[in-house]
Amino acid sequence: MNKAQRRLAEALVLLVVLVAISSAFFAALYRVSAVKAFYMAIMVMTTVGADAPAPHTAAQFLLAAFAALGGVSVGLYTVGTLTGYLVGGDLQAAWGRRRMERRVRRMQGHIVIAGGGRVGQRAAEEVTGLGRVGAVIIESDPQRCLELVQGGFQVIEGDAAEQETLQAAAVAEAYGLIAALPSDAENLYVVLAARELNPHLVITARAENAASERRLLLAGASRVVVPTRIGGRRLARLTLQPSSAELIDSSWLWEHGFDLVDLAVAAKSPVRGMSLRDLRRDNGPSIVVVAVEHGGLLNVPPDPDRPLTEGDHLFVSGTRDELERLRRLVDGAAGEAEASAT
Repeated sequence: MNKAQRRLAEALVLLVVLVAISSAFFAALYRVSAVKAFYMAIMVMTTVGADAPAPHTAAQFLLAAFAALGGVSVGLYTVGTLTGYLVGGDLQAAWGRRRMERRVRRMQGHIVIAGGGRVGQRAAEEVTGLGRVGAVIIESDPQRCLELVQGGFQVIEGDAAEQETLQAAAVAEAYGLIAALPSDAENLYVVLAARELNPHLVITARAENAASERRLLLAGASRVVVPTRIGGRRLARLTLQPSSAELIDSSWLWEHGFDLVDLAVAAKSPVRGMSLRDLRRDNGPSIVVVAVEHGGLLNVPPDPDRPLTEGDHLFVSGTRDELERLRRLVDGAAGEAEASAT
């Protein structure tokens, strides 16, 4: 609930309380039924006065005066707040949030990003830049939410550590979650809540303190990233080995039309039994299989004549177009498309 919604709710509650108190006093001083007292309170508070009995005692005069003064004041405040809510675009923004929440609830296989700061926004840009999955950002700051929505992101306003907020982001249907909040304690709560809602979720958590890495892993994080450690390592490599450091950096590869991806060989993949030499020859000259991982064992450099088997993970570099064609081949999507076309 944003500031305008809170003000409107407070005004309505104050109006209801004033009507209730006035009705109770009218019932006591005029000795009438609750319904009659409520009617009298409304007539006096709105200054309509139709069929309202004239006061005779000092208490009745004071009650009528205070009820009229309070009714006019609270009524004007409520009308002003409602007008500002409608004219200021808050109602339209609320409808927009409802539409976005409905849209997000229908998403599947997406990435949920807890935290819409610079790190979270950058992560969302990377996820959506790949073009294969969607991203949903959870942010608690209303102003920051507005900025992210204006930037074209799917945003859920709320506390990412609360299960209701995670459910609004469809975390149960998501592929992964990135805990990118600035506090390690906040990320820990997010990991615990998300893991409870989706036991199969791939969770990557940010840790400012290296000592928090173990706690986040115990809480259910699949991987933990310590920015200070990565930043220090990169600073050192750029100083001592600038050329190789830029080449290894995936963002440099992306800016120059290349990428480095992880492709998994499934049970029905048509590349099973194919050698890496044949895979490269048939799918583009820039394709390079950097490593092959199977059962936790990493083979670097991989044997070019080794046949591919189910469960292999290929770490491949190449142009984005060639990698997309190779991904479709490994997944079997290319073969399915050809079969449906015929």
